[in-house]
Amino acid sequence: LLPNRVSLDIEEKRASDSRLLLQVTVPKEEVTKIIKKCIKGLEKNSDIPGFRPGKPIPRQVLNQWINPKDLKKQFVNDILNATMPAALRSVKDMALDGSEAIESDFDELVRIFDEKSELKYDIGVDTMPPIKWKTPYQGMEVEVK
Repeated sequence: LLPNRVSLDIEEKRASDSRLLLQVTVPKEEVTKIIKKCIKGLEKNSDIPGFRPGKPIPRQVLNQWINPKDLKKQFVNDILNATMPAALRSVKDMALDGSEAIESDFDELVRIFDEKSELKYDIGVDTMPPIKWKTPYQGMEVEVK
């Protein structure tokens, strides 16, 4: 379900010396692309009477067989999975491994999700804090034994 290239708007904010907050905006064009891929996956794997697996299923029929709330959850989940790697690409050199986490509440994202508009969410990333020398290191003498 991952698109080859994802176009995102990302704003970086320092939450602390060792924490970075990425505010990710997924444009509505990207939301639409990811939803189409999600629907194709559902068509491929759904067992709906009268339709062969993998063949197009009208959206109204999908909505009758799949709970609309579950469908929204699937859409939001696929959007997050498709866009998070691209959003983290800009901070991969300074992020600590495994520290990335979506800080936006998933249920709230599902509640406000609209297929015809952009989706905004936040990612928190731990980074190495900056090193601050108490005294200038130039001219410092080191004794090796």
